[in-house]
Amino acid sequence: MSPITKKKLQMNFYIFALLVHFLYTFILGVMNSFWGEVNGFIYVLLYKNWNYTLILFISAIVSCIYTGTLIFFVRRANRGQIQSELPKILCVLFKTILPILSFIFNSLVLLILFVAGEEHLRLVLFVIDFFLPILFILSVVFLGIKIPHLISFLKDLNSKYLINSEAKKKSAPIQSIFSISLIVLLYLSVFLIPLVTPPSSLYNEPIAEKPLIIAHRGAAYLAPENTMQAFQKADGVGAHGWEVDVRVSIDGKFFLMHDTDLRRTTNVATVFPDKIDEDASSFTIAELKQLDAGSWFVDRDPFGAIKGGRVSTEDADLFRGAKIPLLDEILNYTIQNPHWIDIDMKKPNEDHPYASQYEDLLLDKLLLSNLTDKVMIKSYDPKAENFTQLFSPREYTIEEMLELGAELIDEKYTTANSELSEYITTNVPIMVGVLNSPIRFSQVWLLGADFVLTDTPDVFLNMAEPLRMMKRSTFIPIWITLSVISYSGGFSFYIHKLKREKMPKKET
Repeated sequence: MSPITKKKLQMNFYIFALLVHFLYTFILGVMNSFWGEVNGFIYVLLYKNWNYTLILFISAIVSCIYTGTLIFFVRRANRGQIQSELPKILCVLFKTILPILSFIFNSLVLLILFVAGEEHLRLVLFVIDFFLPILFILSVVFLGIKIPHLISFLKDLNSKYLINSEAKKKSAPIQSIFSISLIVLLYLSVFLIPLVTPPSSLYNEPIAEKPLIIAHRGAAYLAPENTMQAFQKADGVGAHGWEVDVRVSIDGKFFLMHDTDLRRTTNVATVFPDKIDEDASSFTIAELKQLDAGSWFVDRDPFGAIKGGRVSTEDADLFRGAKIPLLDEILNYTIQNPHWIDIDMKKPNEDHPYASQYEDLLLDKLLLSNLTDKVMIKSYDPKAENFTQLFSPREYTIEEMLELGAELIDEKYTTANSELSEYITTNVPIMVGVLNSPIRFSQVWLLGADFVLTDTPDVFLNMAEPLRMMKRSTFIPIWITLSVISYSGGFSFYIHKLKREKMPKKET
């Protein structure tokens, strides 16, 4: 392989690596609302209290800067503009080994994100969709600027065929027609797409009413999840209700806990070191009440709420020693502070003594609370008729849900806007979650969602209006006008340039 080929190969690798690093950085940045979840997941694996996602984000930015710097200096070196004075071993280290290692590492993390975080990655598409009006405008301006270059390219292509063999001269018209057709198709497509499928960030008036905010596991980003402190915090910021995860203890008491085990959100490793990996439902309620379910939140500050000032240090200190609450406690609190309560049933394993009775006993307890339709639950037992029954499109079609008398559709935030719009037009209330991105919240608000399930109720409750670009009725004429100006401007510039070239040069 010649030295020139090696240099080209090296430069192509740097450019490709820079694209990968940039994509990785962009995805991590867009997914920042899920950094806390990722940190919590890695913490359970490593038991080290680090901000893993921030470390990854910084490393991704450094990789972009480093690779971009390499491209700049290698190009200048190849042109002979600078001379490398580093020893050969350092050149190999900085120009080959480090770029390859960073590329492999970032590619592996990107692959893990695509495999394990496929659902969260859809948020990237929604963010891109939000900024599509700007991207469309930039694209049509770019195409207008490129018109003179494309016409010159077609002329050069035609000239190339004219000076070649007779066979090529015969095929020249076909080649020209094909090339022109492709270019015209490109320009027409860019012009028509926003008219046929307008971006969701465009809105129609009047704007839909703001969705009611349901705090996921209490205000999970502001207090230790599924504790009374979390529900009090959610109530304090003005949430309209809360979602709870309900398990049953080995002695038949209902308590709140999301995870199957107790490692992430309690000090079970200290109190019951021999039972650290056991199912939370295998503990008695007396054992569960011995655990501290709040200090982990203060010590790790998983969502940066304490460091960022969203939670004061005084409030944070009150979280220490928080107990795992009984279902009775949150039901009583909900009765005293009339709110919605979304029950997420966490049924025990089949070998649990209350496995077969779990749903029946839970419904009995909910009926005794007299919260009736303020209880959201995914149960089709006759006892649940007085509650607001959740239906999931992942289990039923729209037609089936309507036939069964669906009262509330429970949909994921990753669902496409077209599907959400279809559910909303059925006039059945819809709840979208778990949603922590202001951009995505704005989109489902504009679509007309009735409820939003979120870990950050304070953020959404403080939003007086949705984030949005412009009205659809405003965008369409602006888009058509800008496209006409851009395209005609490109042609006009080319014609003007052609006239100047044909003008006789003045003799000096």
